[in-house]
Amino acid sequence: MLSPPTDFRVAQSRKMKRGEQIFRRAMDELSGREETALDGRISYLCGSSNWPTTQRIINRTERRLSALYDSPIPPKALEKILHITPKERREWTKDGRLPAMDKQTSNRASNRFSVSVYSPVKVAKLHNNPEIIADWRRHDNELDKRLGFKAES
Repeated sequence: MLSPPTDFRVAQSRKMKRGEQIFRRAMDELSGREETALDGRISYLCGSSNWPTTQRIINRTERRLSALYDSPIPPKALEKILHITPKERREWTKDGRLPAMDKQTSNRASNRFSVSVYSPVKVAKLHNNPEIIADWRRHDNELDKRLGFKAES
């Protein structure tokens, strides 16, 4: 029995839908029968007796899903996933608490600029441990108070 992947990036529903399409297409190719598991997740039963073909399709699907889900996360999606502000993202990236995986160059209206993108593994860790971000916010508020800055509401 095979189950489509679940992704922590619920905010990136287009990516989830694309992953489901890739998975369903592979299951159609394997003549998989859709089943609903007890926990409500969709799974497939495959009756293919041609193991080399089945293995080839599963390997291809795994590569496609890995490429989709392991791709870097852009700033806007990161803010949505972690429920942080653009200001927090910029400050935390600059001071190293939120390390950028890479920078991607973009062209918009003949202006060339680069944006930081983030590792899905590190974002997943932060998403699954919201107390880390809460600690960062607490630290920033305490620092603002000590320096005499007005705390944002």
